[in-house]
Amino acid sequence: MQYTKPLSIIAVLVTAMLLFYSNFIRADISFAQKPSQVQTSTVNPVNEVASGAIIYTLSDKSVLTQIALDTKVQMDITGTINRVKLTQTFTNPSNDWVEGVYVFPLPADSAVDHLDMIIGKRIIEGQIKEFRAAKKLYNQAKKAGKKVSLVEQQRPNIFTTKVANIGPGETIKIAIEYQQAVRIDHDQFSIRFPMIVGERYIPGKKISTQPNALGNKANTHRVKDASKITPPTDANADRPVAISINLKAGFNTDSIVSPYHQISIVETDKLTKHISLKNTQANRDFELTWQAHKTLTPDLALFTQQKGDDHYLMLMATPPADEVFKQSHTPREVIFIIDSSGSMMGSSMEQATNALIQAINRLKPTDRFNIIDFDSDFEVLFDTAIPAIDMNKRHGIRFSKYLAAEGGTEPLEAIKFALSSRDEDSHKYLRQIIFLTDGQVGNEKELFRAVQQNIDDDRFFT
Repeated sequence: MQYTKPLSIIAVLVTAMLLFYSNFIRADISFAQKPSQVQTSTVNPVNEVASGAIIYTLSDKSVLTQIALDTKVQMDITGTINRVKLTQTFTNPSNDWVEGVYVFPLPADSAVDHLDMIIGKRIIEGQIKEFRAAKKLYNQAKKAGKKVSLVEQQRPNIFTTKVANIGPGETIKIAIEYQQAVRIDHDQFSIRFPMIVGERYIPGKKISTQPNALGNKANTHRVKDASKITPPTDANADRPVAISINLKAGFNTDSIVSPYHQISIVETDKLTKHISLKNTQANRDFELTWQAHKTLTPDLALFTQQKGDDHYLMLMATPPADEVFKQSHTPREVIFIIDSSGSMMGSSMEQATNALIQAINRLKPTDRFNIIDFDSDFEVLFDTAIPAIDMNKRHGIRFSKYLAAEGGTEPLEAIKFALSSRDEDSHKYLRQIIFLTDGQVGNEKELFRAVQQNIDDDRFFT
C-alpha cells in the first residue's frame, strides 16, 4: 500500500542530478518549497515546451524539437490515495552535446516526492534540498560537464524538467513518483491523469518577451510569464502511453469505467483489480471512475503500511445503500434520559429541553416513549413507555418545560432503569435510548459497563 505521511503541495521542485561512475548513485538533488519571494515567471530562463515534446538547445544556440515520447504509468490506488510512478523516455537526435527541456502535466492536487534520472544502466536519485542551494548545484554541475536535471513548476499542474549535457544519441528516462487524493463526488470515486497541456487564454497587452522564447504567446502586462506557459503543440505527434493500475477500492465495486479510453480489467484477488491501458495516444486526459456495490450494511476497510520503523493505517467506511435511509415504518420505543443537574444551568438546559420537545413532537402515534430526569437522583414520567398519542405527548412536553437545573450528576441509576424498563410488548418496537447531557463524569467506566451488560437489542445514543 502506498500511504505515507501527509505531503504538502510542493510549489516548486528543483532537482539537480549528478552523474558519477556507479550503477546506482545518490546525488545532491532537490524537491524544495520555493521561497515566497521568488516569482514563478523568473525562475527558469528557458521557456518550456508542450507535453510530449522536448526542446534541445544546440551548441550554436539554435533549437531542435523532438516530439516522439514514450510514457509508462504505474498507479497503485489504495482506498482514497493514489500512488503514481511516471516513466518517460526520450533521446537526443542531434550530434551535439545539448541541454533539453521537457514539459509534463501532473494533477493539480498531486505532491511529487521522488525523481530518478536513468541514463543507460545508471540511476541518479533525487534528494530534497532548499531551492537556492539546488539551483546553485545545478549550475555548478552543468558547468562541470556533468549530467544534471532541473525540475520546476510553472503553474499548479505544469511541471518541467531541464536536463543538461545530454550526449549525441543518448537516451534518458525520467521517473517521477507522486501521490494524489482520489476524488469523491457523491457515490463516485475517480482519478484523472493529464496527458496534454490545454491551450490557455492570455489576456492583457504585449510586453517585452525574450528573443529565444519558445511559447506561442508573448508575455503581457497581466500574464508576465505567458511565453513559458503557452507551449507549441502538434496534433499529429506520436506519443504512446501505457497505464497499469492496481485498484484496492476497499469495497466491492459495482462499476469501473474509463469514459474516454478502452481499458482491460482483471480481478487478481478479492481485494484487487488490475486495470490496463496499453499503448494509446496521448491525445486526451485519462480518467477512471468506480462506484461501490452497496448493500444494506456499511463496508469497512482497514489499510496498513510499514515504512521503516513507523506503522500507518487508514480506516475507510462506505455507507450502505440508499434504501437504508428511506422512511422506516418500524414503530419505535424511545426512552429519553435528560440531565437536569446543576452543571446544565443556563443555555445547556434550555438547548436540551428544546431538543427534547422537538423529539417528542416528531414521534408517531404508533411509537411509544418515556422520559427519565436525573440529577442527584432520578425521576420517571411514566411507569412504563406509553403510546405517543397527542395527549401523552402534551404531558411529556409540560414535564420537560418544568425541569430545573440543580443537584449533582448521577446518571448511573437512570441508565440502569432505562435499560431494564422493557415490558411484554417492547419486543414489537425498535428500542432507542437517547441520553441528553453536557456533563463529564469520572465514573465513565462504570457507566459503560452498565450499558454493555444490559443493552440487549436496544440502541443507545448520546
